[in-house]
Amino acid sequence: MTKSSYVGVFLVLVLLLAPAAGADEDYPTNLELVEQATIAAFDSVRVSAPPVPDSDIRIVIEAGHAGGWLVEKIVNERMIERGWDIKVTEESADSAASGDTPYILKIKIVQLDLLYGKQWRRYIIASKVVERVARAAFYLELVDTVEGEMLESTSTRAEVRDVVPAGALDVLSDSKYAFAAPELEKGSTDKYLEGGLVLAIIGVLVYLFYSNKTAS
Repeated sequence: MTKSSYVGVFLVLVLLLAPAAGADEDYPTNLELVEQATIAAFDSVRVSAPPVPDSDIRIVIEAGHAGGWLVEKIVNERMIERGWDIKVTEESADSAASGDTPYILKIKIVQLDLLYGKQWRRYIIASKVVERVARAAFYLELVDTVEGEMLESTSTRAEVRDVVPAGALDVLSDSKYAFAAPELEKGSTDKYLEGGLVLAIIGVLVYLFYSNKTAS
C-alpha cells in the first residue's frame, strides 16, 4: 500500500473512534437534570394553603443534604407563584418549631441525586452512550405551630431520564455538586472491547507500515 493509503486508513480509524465534537452542547448538565426532576416533583404535589387567609408561612427544608440550596430555590419560586406569603429557611426540624410564624411547611429531602444507568454502543466501534437518571423525592408536612398539630402530610417523587455520549460526561458533570456527579463504572464488556480495538488498530498500523515499506 502507498503512504497515502496508510494515512487515509489511519484518519478513518481516528474519526470512527473519536467522540463527536460539541456532543455536549444539546444536553443539560447533570445539575440541570436534577433541577428538572425537582421541579417535576413539586409540580405534581398540591399542599393546601393555610386555613387562615393571608397568614405567614415558613417553609423549612431539613438541613443535611448538599442539594438543600437547590430545593430552597425551586420551592421559593413555586410557592410564590401560588401566591403564598413565605419565608424559606434551611434548618433542623426541632429548631423550626421555635419560630413565631403560625404555619410551617416542613420539607424532608428523601432523595436528590443523579446516577448513570445503562451504557451501550449503537455500533461496534461507535462512541459509547450513557443513560442518566435524575431522582428527586420529598416528604412534606404542614404544621400549625399555634395549636401544635400537623394539618397535612404528603410525599412526592419524580425521575427525569436522558441519554448522552459518554465522552460528554466530563463537561456535563461538576464535582462541586457531588450528589449530581457519580462515577461512571466501566463494564467488563467495555474493557475487553476497548482492549480489542486498541490491539486491532495497532495490528492494522503495523501491517500497513510493513506493507508500505515492502512496496517502496
